[in-house]
Amino acid sequence: MIKKYVHLSADINSVVRVTISLLLLFIILPKRLFYYQNLTLQPWTGVDVSWQLALNLAVKMGLTFGKDIIFTHGPLGFLTTHVSTDIDFIIPLAFSILLVLISFIMIHYIVSKLNSYSEIFFVLVLFFTSCVELLYTTYCFLLLVIVFFLFRSLYDTQNTIKYLWLSGAIVIILFYEKVYLALFSLAMYYSVVAYMLSRNRAMRNKILLCVIIHILAVSSISVFLKVDILNYIIGSISISDSYNDVMFRKSESFKLYAAVVYFVFLLTLFPMVIKNIKRHVHDFVAYLVILLSCFFLFKQSFVRFGSGNEFFSFVVLFIALFYIFTSNISIERYMKVVLPFLIVLILIVKIQDVESLPHYVDKLFSLPYKDVIYNKLSYDRKQYLEENKPYRTLPDNIIRLIDKQSVDIMPWEISYIYFNGLNYNPRPIIQSYTAYNSYLDKKNAEKYAGPSAPQFVIYSSGSLDGRHPFWDETYTKLTLLQNYSVVSIIYPGSNQLESNYFPYDTEPKMLLFSKNKVNTVKTIQKHAGDVTMKFGEKLLLAPVNNILLAKIKITYTFLGYIIRTLYKPPVILALLTYDDGVETYYRASIPILENGVILNKRVISTDDALNFFTTNGKGCAKVVSLEFILTGPDKFKKYLVKDKINIAMHEIDIIQGKENVL
Repeated sequence: MIKKYVHLSADINSVVRVTISLLLLFIILPKRLFYYQNLTLQPWTGVDVSWQLALNLAVKMGLTFGKDIIFTHGPLGFLTTHVSTDIDFIIPLAFSILLVLISFIMIHYIVSKLNSYSEIFFVLVLFFTSCVELLYTTYCFLLLVIVFFLFRSLYDTQNTIKYLWLSGAIVIILFYEKVYLALFSLAMYYSVVAYMLSRNRAMRNKILLCVIIHILAVSSISVFLKVDILNYIIGSISISDSYNDVMFRKSESFKLYAAVVYFVFLLTLFPMVIKNIKRHVHDFVAYLVILLSCFFLFKQSFVRFGSGNEFFSFVVLFIALFYIFTSNISIERYMKVVLPFLIVLILIVKIQDVESLPHYVDKLFSLPYKDVIYNKLSYDRKQYLEENKPYRTLPDNIIRLIDKQSVDIMPWEISYIYFNGLNYNPRPIIQSYTAYNSYLDKKNAEKYAGPSAPQFVIYSSGSLDGRHPFWDETYTKLTLLQNYSVVSIIYPGSNQLESNYFPYDTEPKMLLFSKNKVNTVKTIQKHAGDVTMKFGEKLLLAPVNNILLAKIKITYTFLGYIIRTLYKPPVILALLTYDDGVETYYRASIPILENGVILNKRVISTDDALNFFTTNGKGCAKVVSLEFILTGPDKFKKYLVKDKINIAMHEIDIIQGKENVL
């Protein structure tokens, strides 16, 4: 049953509640609903915008997600990214209107359950502190909406089916927008449905009908949106799982400790939930949903960026839902005391993040209406593209050479293809730094070796987060070596891209590969022995002219795997020493090492890559030793990763070189 309240009409009447609901809606209302530039953000350069462009181009070209494109976002990804090039303006506009309507429904319900002006005050503060992220992290907001509708279906027994339909519909939208979050939402949705089937015999047939229609809807929409469901799910799981090992960054200590406070609070609720589980079994299910949702927010916020923005903007909103719906009076009283302190902690985190209260207040009032008042509300898309194209223009001779033939780009700057109007033919994992395990790398290698391979590949040297620039996509690069030839060097100019796109080159340059009509390179891979080493030990490499492929196995301990799953793994560094005495450190990632890396050749800059691809690696400087270093407190780090490192060496023999076109 829904929690019963004494409505204090003399103090808080319905008009006041509606007014407060509209005020809250005004606070979080997306400015992109009014400000066209933010409803459909314009393409620029860089890692993120490039994959956003690639997703839109994939939709435009009718590629199949899960087969031709494997990523964490789906064909509706533009609803989250707001980069909606070549997408009808009405779609993001309609989606924004839908979000506004859902926001009002949810806010009005929450306000209707509040009993005092003090509660309303804290809700106003909560939404005010969260509004900045609510504008942009659409997928977290959709998760909040799903939880809200699921709770309505649990506690409002007279409207169970209606809210199951609504939550199921949002899950479907999310499934084609941000896949790994949708998988979490699907698991949560069907778990709640299974619980309701076991508890509500009277509505069992209607609930089963909801499930059947939900499954049929996903299947039908997948055909329409060109989604290979099985591979779509497998690919997303593969990317998401390895993401935790490869893409993490250091977190800010204060924010990490603040996040722990919220989980400690949630854990203090557990005995109270268990104590009354027979009388309030719905509360147990709702508690698990909130706990897992907050954990997902934590992982989403702290693995990559460490800033915790999404977590601190949404965590109390999720906790507040449990307060609103719980039927346990003791839990309600306890949360009523603690929630204000949790909201104050958010304020402290937000103010600390911008260093001063005036700065934070100015930031809040700048969203969403300040920009609407002081900026024009429309723009000329064609004019925008023409004004910004010079920053991404390829030389005329390269454009003429490629012409209408298909092209891909490595490692990630897809904006070059978009702004030059080239015929994009991507490998499934569209950016090199994301193909960070064997499954993903081999999918890309199969593309370049198969009949649908692009005729041209634009290549430059680079990676993210201090990773070795040639260790991403090892098998894809070996396939490039075997099936393609370098036909030109592209000099884009210093004003073309952010400086971090050419971190290893004294002069920005890219290589243009063309697919060989007949493959003249034959490779033989043979096992060259197994080696074991330990952290802190130098492994001396024998001087070998052929390419040495090393598959390196580093294993977590049980404790290390738990910490890696709940938070993030320790940082591992690889120290390479070259034959000229130079030493360089690179961040090493376990899935990339297990996939295999080219160990004995120095391929760092684009010039090094040119040398590698035109001499089959024989003209490269040599790596003479390798050492792995495990960072972190000495007393703790040894318990996270096993000291023994196993390496399987494979020698790749190039038995016939191809003719270099240069």
